[in-house]
Amino acid sequence: MAWQDITIGIVRILINDFNNDNYDYSDDRLMQTLVVAAQLVNQEIDFSTSYTIDIPLVTISPDPSSDAAFINFISLKAACIIDQSAFRTKATISGLKAKCGPAILETVYHLQGFKDLVNFGPCKAYQTLREEWMFGNAQVVEAVLSPFVSNNFYPQNSLPY
Repeated sequence: MAWQDITIGIVRILINDFNNDNYDYSDDRLMQTLVVAAQLVNQEIDFSTSYTIDIPLVTISPDPSSDAAFINFISLKAACIIDQSAFRTKATISGLKAKCGPAILETVYHLQGFKDLVNFGPCKAYQTLREEWMFGNAQVVEAVLSPFVSNNFYPQNSLPY
């Protein structure tokens, strides 16, 4: 199974575009977004495998289908890119208010939902996963722990009596 087969399904679930009769995004558009996401992820995170991403040819080599971490990262990043695009589109029409006699058409209030989706949806999940990955897979983690006493520390002030 190729990486496209795995990631397209994941992204469709994340962006709520899994109605087989009428997809909002074509498979080709999702693959383009996934390759762009792979380029961005590859710049941010060091994986054990070095991936070559070709955006014009829409290819990733070697095939990352067996690398679950890479698949998860690019799927979340692609969903984040799509959500940000939807938010940008909705933001451009968010001020729309039409009035014709007693009928009023407003689209101002639904914008907050898209903002929340960007702040707490796949973008937040990607950021959290990235931070956990970077901390959990760090090459060198060291700390120097020693007693610290500031210039204003007086031991008698910390006594309970």
